[in-house]
Amino acid sequence: MSLLPEMYEDVKKRLHAAYETNAKQYNVRKRPLRFSQGDIVWKKNHFLSDASKHFSKKLAPKYSASRVTKVISPLVYELSDLDNNPLGRWHIKDLKANSCRFDDEPL
Repeated sequence: MSLLPEMYEDVKKRLHAAYETNAKQYNVRKRPLRFSQGDIVWKKNHFLSDASKHFSKKLAPKYSASRVTKVISPLVYELSDLDNNPLGRWHIKDLKANSCRFDDEPL
């Protein structure tokens, strides 16, 4: 009976080590992103090919520039295009940070 507390502690340490290993592997490709109101971001475009209109999804642009108009939550943002036309709410998985400048941005 005296081995039971030692075994309990050993199992507890091993579970914690397994948790840390799994968390490290899970978070390998995760990157913390936060946007604020007014930031310019790249929004993923969703198209369907249409042969009757001679439109191929493969050749369409993958992302378009958008501006954050409102922060709904850390994961959901309300966007508008650069001409201030509303685009709706978008999840952060469909957004990328903007690394280039546009002409209408102040220095």
